Amino acid sequence: AEASGMLVLPHEDTLVVSRVIDGGTRYVFEHLGVLDVFYPHDPLHPGRTYPEGFIVTDRFSIVTGHELDADWVNRLTTGATFSLDGVLPVKGLTLPHRPCLVDWVEQTGGKVHARVHLDGDAPKLEQYWALQKEHEVRTGVYLSDVLGMDTTTSTLTIDFAAVLAGYYGDALLVVRLGMATAAPEFKTRLRSFLQREKPLGSVLLIAD
Repeated sequence: AEASGMLVLPHEDTLVVSRVIDGGTRYVFEHLGVLDVFYPHDPLHPGRTYPEGFIVTDRFSIVTGHELDADWVNRLTTGATFSLDGVLPVKGLTLPHRPCLVDWVEQTGGKVHARVHLDGDAPKLEQYWALQKEHEVRTGVYLSDVLGMDTTTSTLTIDFAAVLAGYYGDALLVVRLGMATAAPEFKTRLRSFLQREKPLGSVLLIAD
């Protein structure tokens, strides 16, 4: 949050006064004194005590794959667009706001190559499918086996987020930025920080 330029309280403190100033909001805390905020955020309330590390923002959430239950999926994906750039080998694809259609058109050695229909430009989707097929032939690990799909199955629908969570477990970090009205530079700096500082071996699923 600090890397993106948002304010983070260095210690617990009580808000005394809140008032609108030109281009932002001025907060006066009991010990910290004056803090001026010049970006969109959920308003703070006088008389309330805020904990150490409190981030002045609207929504900022991180969960791991094992925490991604139905309630979190609903909260995280409502109105959000999840970029799959940190998960897939092709950039520019996003997670649809609906169950994903899966079909197949090719098979190798009796195994079908499942194609998940994600959101994005058709050429990028074709590129992703081609790379997935190449990986399956090379490793012998097929997505169709995970999904229980074979030549008798024409199509099915899946929750792709649940598939990712099941595969990566706690190595999957789901990040909900949620700053829909904030300046783009906040998101850019935060994305760069997360990509740079994420734990070794983890993958990022980032939403706006």
